[in-house]
Amino acid sequence: MNPALRRLAAACLAGLALLAGGLTYHQAVAGPGYRDDLRNPRALLDRATRQRGRILTADGVVIAESERGADGDLLRTYPEADLYGHATGYSSAYFGDTGIEAAYADELRSGKDGSLGAAIFSLLGGDLRPHQVRLTLRDDLQRAAADALGDQRGAVIALNP
Repeated sequence: MNPALRRLAAACLAGLALLAGGLTYHQAVAGPGYRDDLRNPRALLDRATRQRGRILTADGVVIAESERGADGDLLRTYPEADLYGHATGYSSAYFGDTGIEAAYADELRSGKDGSLGAAIFSLLGGDLRPHQVRLTLRDDLQRAAADALGDQRGAVIALNP
């Protein structure tokens, strides 16, 4: 075989190997990072269209829930506002989740994502509805602590509630 032709074949083979290695890296190693990146429009759409379950106190007070807005989009609302904000955190399609919203994101998010797997799971009797999270915080104690603090900054410890 001609030496120049052999070198050309080796260079083509090396180029194909490099291309296959790069594609494998981007699919297998870096792929999940691309999928979960908050700047990914598909991830934003997925977060914005899937309903989240309610977050409740131990005595049943709703402190976070999803509601449909006037334009039909799902909005995360916090009826008790600042009273539980430190614990619940927030859920935002653009800025991510914090607090309880982040810790229980998988449990709170609905399984209805339009995929074939979700449809088969539903047909086999699986529950795709979002679950609710019940906290150990009690509303009466939380309000008493907030009233005791008033306008001051600080923390309240209940030694024997």
